[in-house]
Amino acid sequence: MNRIIIVLIVIFHLNIVKAVNECPTNWANYRDKCFTTVIGKTTQHDSLVKCQEMNASLVTIRSVEENKFITNYIKAKSMTGFWLGASRQNGNHHYTWTDGSELTYTIWEKSHPLNNDYTKCAYITEDSFWVSYPCDIGNFDTICEKRVQYDCSNMAKYVPTLYSQWIQECIIKESEKKIIIQLLNITDKLEKSLTSTSKNITDRFEEFKLTIKELENRYDVEKDEMENRLSKIDSNANRNTQNLNTTLQKVSLII
Repeated sequence: MNRIIIVLIVIFHLNIVKAVNECPTNWANYRDKCFTTVIGKTTQHDSLVKCQEMNASLVTIRSVEENKFITNYIKAKSMTGFWLGASRQNGNHHYTWTDGSELTYTIWEKSHPLNNDYTKCAYITEDSFWVSYPCDIGNFDTICEKRVQYDCSNMAKYVPTLYSQWIQECIIKESEKKIIIQLLNITDKLEKSLTSTSKNITDRFEEFKLTIKELENRYDVEKDEMENRLSKIDSNANRNTQNLNTTLQKVSLII
């Protein structure tokens, strides 16, 4: 029953609230990010500027899967290296991404990162490894990234799990946003109503099963009583028959 309710809710969401994740033209999509390349050897700073001009940032890699995607992306472009959005400050051996966040995943080339005074940036090779490198030497191309945008008006593939976050991500007019929020409230109420209805039906069904069980028990008791009565009647009938036969025999002897 619960599966049926879940399916109904999903269908309802699909018909009312659908969105498609969209990347700009010539950008590649991976999960919640869009990527594009800017070909031309440059310094890391100039790569940062090129990305910022597209309202993007230098590539950041947070997992082994994302690193694999970027590596395949590089190979498809037949390039040898791209700047990463990772760097460290003077006197600090600790790398961070351009947004200040920690490097929670790394795959440094053997002996890297180097901890000298001039290798403070990093690039990714076509073999997927990261190499520390001087920031001001223009030897690598650029990969920019930006967040996927969700177009709520083009309802096709995407059903959100976190409504409030999804609404903020969507590119829609304020009037359309209010309508979608209202629809989401309706679906939430419907889900609660269906859950309550399901519980009521389940409870009633359990009561029905108990009633059936009681009737079955009563039937078994009455059946046993009836069989006992029939057995007694049978026994009495046999006794009466025997008595009658005995009496008839006595009468025949007298006659």
